[in-house]
Amino acid sequence: MEGYDSSKYEKMSVATDLLVFTVEDDKLKILLVERSEEPFKNALALPGVFVGINETLDEAARRGIKEETGLKNIYFEQLYTFGEVKRDPRMRIISVAYMALVPLEKLDFIAGERTVNAALYDVEEIISSKKKLAFDHKDIIKYAR
Repeated sequence: MEGYDSSKYEKMSVATDLLVFTVEDDKLKILLVERSEEPFKNALALPGVFVGINETLDEAARRGIKEETGLKNIYFEQLYTFGEVKRDPRMRIISVAYMALVPLEKLDFIAGERTVNAALYDVEEIISSKKKLAFDHKDIIKYAR
């Protein structure tokens, strides 16, 4: 790799956003957290984390759901990669979204790191509401639905 200069290229970050769906009272619900830090402090958001430099995407997804909601042993499938240039006000961040459909009785969640609260929300109400979610998370939920 002689002559290669990585400083010629701008750096960006990668995150995972995690969609945990369930059915409650015949309605599709999604697990959202209330953020405890900026940006979007106190806003509803999907659980998610930055991918560590020595971590796979799948490892980050497992770590993220545990850190932010206390959930473990959730089977996720990669949904899509979201890369709008201005999707995060901090810097250029690409997000790999993962989703899971989990039976309600297996969801024993708590507010975790960087979150004030974790709760289930009706997907249709979230999508049709004028309430703003953090980042582009409402668009990610629409895509997953």
